[in-house]
Amino acid sequence: MTDLYLEQQQLEIDAVENGVLRYNKALSECDRAAQPPEMRYISQGMDKLVPAIEELQRRVVSGESMKGMQSWGMPIISVSAEKLALLTLTTIFNYDKSSRTSLASHIAEAVLMEVVYEKAKFHQPGLVSRMDLKMKGGYSTQMKGRLRASIPTFSSKVWTSHIKMHIGAVLINAVLECTEVVTTCRMITSTGRWAIGTQVEPEIREAIDMSHSNLALLRPMLLPMIVPPKDWTTLWDGGYLIGDDEFSCVAPLVKTGFKNHLELITVETMGHHVAATNHLQGTKWTTNRIISDTVSHIHRTKSELGSILKLEPLELVKKEGVNWDNPEESLQYKLSARAVYDHNHKTTGQRTLFHYLLDISKTFGKYEGYYFQWQVDFRGRFYPRFCGMDPQGDKLNKSYLKFAQGKELGPDGYRWLTIHLANCMGYDKESLDDRVKFVEDRAEEIHNWVKDPLEHKGWAVEDTTMSLAAAEEWSQATQSPSPASYASHLPIALDGKCNGLQHLSALARDTVGAKATCLIPDEIPQDIYSLVWAKVDERIDYTIKQANLDQIALELPEKLTTENVKELTADDKERRKRQQDFVSAHHWRGKTSRKLVKRGAMTWGYGVTEQGIMTQLISDGFINDDDGQLLPNAPVYAAYMRDCIYWAVNNTVLSARDVMEWLQYVAGVASAEGKALWWTNPAGMRIHQEYLKPERKRMDTTGGSYWFYIKNLEKRKLSVSKQKNGIAPNFVHSIDAAHMAAVVLRLKEEGITDIHAIHDSWGVHARHTTLLNRIIREEFIRIHERNLLQEFKEEVEAQLGVELEPYPEQGDFDVRQVIGSKYAFS
Repeated sequence: MTDLYLEQQQLEIDAVENGVLRYNKALSECDRAAQPPEMRYISQGMDKLVPAIEELQRRVVSGESMKGMQSWGMPIISVSAEKLALLTLTTIFNYDKSSRTSLASHIAEAVLMEVVYEKAKFHQPGLVSRMDLKMKGGYSTQMKGRLRASIPTFSSKVWTSHIKMHIGAVLINAVLECTEVVTTCRMITSTGRWAIGTQVEPEIREAIDMSHSNLALLRPMLLPMIVPPKDWTTLWDGGYLIGDDEFSCVAPLVKTGFKNHLELITVETMGHHVAATNHLQGTKWTTNRIISDTVSHIHRTKSELGSILKLEPLELVKKEGVNWDNPEESLQYKLSARAVYDHNHKTTGQRTLFHYLLDISKTFGKYEGYYFQWQVDFRGRFYPRFCGMDPQGDKLNKSYLKFAQGKELGPDGYRWLTIHLANCMGYDKESLDDRVKFVEDRAEEIHNWVKDPLEHKGWAVEDTTMSLAAAEEWSQATQSPSPASYASHLPIALDGKCNGLQHLSALARDTVGAKATCLIPDEIPQDIYSLVWAKVDERIDYTIKQANLDQIALELPEKLTTENVKELTADDKERRKRQQDFVSAHHWRGKTSRKLVKRGAMTWGYGVTEQGIMTQLISDGFINDDDGQLLPNAPVYAAYMRDCIYWAVNNTVLSARDVMEWLQYVAGVASAEGKALWWTNPAGMRIHQEYLKPERKRMDTTGGSYWFYIKNLEKRKLSVSKQKNGIAPNFVHSIDAAHMAAVVLRLKEEGITDIHAIHDSWGVHARHTTLLNRIIREEFIRIHERNLLQEFKEEVEAQLGVELEPYPEQGDFDVRQVIGSKYAFS
């Protein structure tokens, strides 16, 4: 085993212990008064929390009776007090403004991971010379004995939600009781309900955000790997070097919310997905310096470009004066509060992400590059394990990364790099030749971006840091003596055009949908979103015309209480709805755009609900005034535009809608039989869908109540609504995952090792892009030449022992036409 592999194992095993050592070292090297904010945050908490946990451990060892101790007692004494304190505080920081239930689970997961690594130390004495048990205050001989006895036990059993809630709750309560760095807060959950959460004291949070000299103290435990991850050989053996079974593997191959799913599958039932995952893990990455340096300077100097980082929170919406008996007014408040919460949650996450990226880029600067462990979800989709940075993250995250190995652009790589830059600049709907000309016409401006990105800020208009990353390589290649010889490191992305609808159109053999999503060859790219936009405008004009004919008043109906609404007749409700639509249509007339409809149309193929589209419109700021605040009648406007978009997509791709409805019918038949669904995707992976009705249980602690989901599968029944709503997006995702797997393995055959994979987007070095484009189309054809609807129907009929209704009649689209479509993936 090489020194680098030994170092990787040491990094994994000592992730938390090194955090404690970093803390103690930093503490000893600076005066308390001169400590930076994050050190003050940690030290203030540690000073009080470590003794509190030690006292808790002493009470457990002495056998004192405490509420719920049978669940949390042994785990709490299985890890030193100093490590538990550091794990708890850093988890609270990294999941700031989380509900207590969610936070408790995250803390318990961190404790479990440390227990697993402690076990690894006992079983690999040659790797770690000795286990340092003499932390602050030390362990008594009695506690050492209990610790050694508990580690094998608690690293070889599944921690239920009940146990996790108890462990997390005990540690959260300890923090709230004995420190002044964390407080409780009210928050709105993703379901729109109020809940009690925790947050770092705002003054401390603000101070930490402005100073980041010791970010290593606050980073996640799992980091990128300095050697290629292990190939997956079982569901539990692969990825990180430490752990090779169900009880020691930190992150198994398959990530799933179906708790019995891992019992139903093996690597043999995963088809080509295992081999594809292993190949993706071989991509070596490094940090893009122009991005890290530019963003660091923006953050440090509080440049006006800081808006690209979304760092500024909004003021909370006030509840005073809200008439809760008025359903429209209360909904207006809830939507406003939700929008502010979403924005502030994103800014908190963005600041944390920035800190992660900065710290990790510094930490791994001494290595030639780093790797990510990859996993698949239950549908076969591929995901890198998040460890502070993520190749599938947002634009800032992705622009921080580039391939560690550079490759010459070659004969057509320079053209693809130019097209990639145009795409990043938002010029991605025109012909490829027009995109090249667009960039060439702006050459001087682009060169200036690279010379001084803080002075020349045009790169920040569209895809922000993605544009700057592409501009740097294009500028350097352009100014080099031979652009074809320039060694490029950027992944050049080829994306499917509304990929969900592409697959649905291919399933239905629908010529209209195929043409709208660029599956049929054309000299200029088709744009499904522009088609939907035109349909939305058509709907708006129709609403206004009909309202005028029927003499509907151009004013919103009077506001009613909830009780008054219940008393309305069906005709009265219809009249009110038409008034609202009439006013809304006038509001939207002349204000629609491709951007307005894009997200709803894009996610429609993945089963987004009408309510989901409404939420998107609000969270994306389309119902805001010029000051960024929700308009007074935002719920009415959002509801109308939601209906318009949903109607427009339904009437643009009729065959796709029919396929989705048939899939929902099949899920309903299975649910009526009380059976889950499974099918085999084109890559040979068995997909298992089993949504169960949630059953929650309340756990009361001294610090409050925690809700968790019970895992007794025998007592839970299928959720018919989730089975029906989930089948269309899951079926489509399983197909696009199979497409991804097929392309990755074809690239492997071609000797291409560096791949950037994001579900319906593939990225390789620029010199390989022409080859990638052809492979993507060939594998799409290979998948859809099969009649996947017929295969699915036969599999489900065999499962249920019933005869299903026929799937919708397919059209005459010949999927082999895709081979000639240069815009299908571009």
